[in-house]
Amino acid sequence: MEDENFITEKCLRFILEASKNFYPKEFIALLSEENDALNEIYIIPNTTFGDTFSSIDLWMVPIGINAIGSIHSHPNECFTPSRADLNFFEKYRVNLIVKKPYKCLEDVAAYNKHGKRVNLCIKNEF
Repeated sequence: MEDENFITEKCLRFILEASKNFYPKEFIALLSEENDALNEIYIIPNTTFGDTFSSIDLWMVPIGINAIGSIHSHPNECFTPSRADLNFFEKYRVNLIVKKPYKCLEDVAAYNKHGKRVNLCIKNEF
């Protein structure tokens, strides 16, 4: 179902911790999935982690990476995607925005490629 997405707890913990560690800069990375759950994070070479923006040099994405999603953090308590965020979302099926305080699933919003908010649930890793 396009409106429901899953993430492993391990992947979620990594994203929250990376977002917290990069603060006050934005963290950005690409995501892949296995067994219908986001489970792997790709930090791409030549990525820019800025105070008010972040960007991935798409020319540096290695061949063979099957990225189906993106993740970036906001250094504030807002999920609202910017115009630049919405343009970037078009490249991927699911896009995550993480906001302060970077502690739990409630600090993560998921959007589809059209910028519509979609569900994100933790999938057990048994």
